[in-house]
Amino acid sequence: MSRHETDAAALESASNSDEWSQVATKRDTVKNAVQQAGPVGTDLLNDPILNKGTAFTDEERNQLGLHGLLPPHVESLEEQVVRAYEAYKRKDDDLERHIYLRALQDTNEVLFYRLLLDHIEEMTPMGQSVPCRGGRFRGRCT
Repeated sequence: MSRHETDAAALESASNSDEWSQVATKRDTVKNAVQQAGPVGTDLLNDPILNKGTAFTDEERNQLGLHGLLPPHVESLEEQVVRAYEAYKRKDDDLERHIYLRALQDTNEVLFYRLLLDHIEEMTPMGQSVPCRGGRFRGRCT
């Protein structure tokens, strides 16, 4: 019997065994648990309410399939706020700052609201000062 025939026979034997059935059952159990637990991987990162960005711990990254989808450094929410505020301050005008904040809200609401609360006096009046520019905003221009 050739090696190929031996490997094929072993595979056929394993596929018919109870051992193979147990592996398949465990796989299906894990798959169902993940599906019931909620979004994982890119689906989780695309949900602005659940996305914590770099604040996901190593354990959470393992459980939720996030390794390779985020920078390797884990940051606290406070560190994220500092970084986001620095990015906000680099914007040249109110329109750019408004666009930045809207994009942040669309990707990570927890970070967005924390940044807003930490700098409420500076960021709140910005909504009224954004100029109306030909169709960019749905509201009325006055």
